[in-house]
Amino acid sequence: MSNGKCIRIECPEGTMWTGSRCSLPEPITHNITINNKINTISEASRPNININYTNNLQVNAPVTINQEESNNSTDCEDDTVPTSPPRCCTVVTPRTCKKTYNRWHCYHTRNQMCGDFCEASTIYLRPPRPYSRPNLVIVPPCDTPNGQCGLMTGGYDCSGCAYGNGLGCPSYCNRYKCVPPRCAFCDQQTYCRQNFGSFGCSEDDGCFDSWCS
Repeated sequence: MSNGKCIRIECPEGTMWTGSRCSLPEPITHNITINNKINTISEASRPNININYTNNLQVNAPVTINQEESNNSTDCEDDTVPTSPPRCCTVVTPRTCKKTYNRWHCYHTRNQMCGDFCEASTIYLRPPRPYSRPNLVIVPPCDTPNGQCGLMTGGYDCSGCAYGNGLGCPSYCNRYKCVPPRCAFCDQQTYCRQNFGSFGCSEDDGCFDSWCS
């Protein structure tokens, strides 16, 4: 007030009256506390996870703060489906009978294999019919549930087994020692179509058909 009149003081743009003169405004310094609350729901049917954290920032006002929320949770686990180990078993080839020096000798060969065909610890491959080559016969098992024959009859001459006549094939030549439940039969044709080129599907393994390798 001057001489009973009010005086209005106008400061230049960008300045302010501080009581005695016009001055540039000074920044106001104080702490700003930001509280964020994030609710994360896991897809693995976990209970809700509440994450609370506080950021203490010292800034000069006026100020604009952009804070991005993170949806990542450190308590998440990858959903993995456990795989069962493959089934393994001993695969036995059909009975092979060879004639050497006028004597017949019959045998099987074995190998450890893994696959869906392993329905028992030992799997015998069963040919669909007899196969014959000079001095060699591939003999199917006896027509019994477990492939076993009766008492030893007919000696050791396996030449009659090539004709599929059980009466002319001694039990020694068509004997398969396969007793369930530890042993089971698998059709050789089905096995070799699913496992072409594998053990049990070559001529050395007693396989002489078109589906053999």
